[in-house]
Amino acid sequence: MGDTAFHLEKARRNERFYVACGAAARPFPEWAVVILFYSALHYVDAALANDSSLSPLLRNPENHSARNEAVRAISMLTPVRHIYRNLYARSLEARYTGIRLTLTDVRNLETICFGPLRDYILQKLNVGR
Repeated sequence: MGDTAFHLEKARRNERFYVACGAAARPFPEWAVVILFYSALHYVDAALANDSSLSPLLRNPENHSARNEAVRAISMLTPVRHIYRNLYARSLEARYTGIRLTLTDVRNLETICFGPLRDYILQKLNVGR
C-alpha cells in the first residue's frame, strides 16, 4: 500500500487537514478523532513499511486486523502500542457509537496520544516533522 515516504506524506496530509479545518474547534469533535486516528495509522504504516524483518503482509497491512497484528509484532512500536490502540478504539467509538466527545477529549487525544505517537515514530525513523 506504499512505502515509508508515501505513508509519511499521507500522515502529514491528514494532519494538515486536521489543522486546516480547525477540527478541534468545530462542532463535530468525533470527526476530529477520526482524522487524528488516520494520521496516526499512516505514521504506524510508515514504521511498518520501514521494518524489513516483517513479512510482506505485515509490512503492508491491507486492513485494520492485519495492521493490529503487525503493531503487536514490531518491537519498535512497543512503547506506543497502547497509544495506537487507544486512538483506534476512540475512532471506532466516534464512528460507530453514539458516544459524545468533547473538545477537551479531542485535545487530550491530540496531546497525550497522537503527538507522542507521531514524535516517537518520526524520531525512530530519523525523520523530522
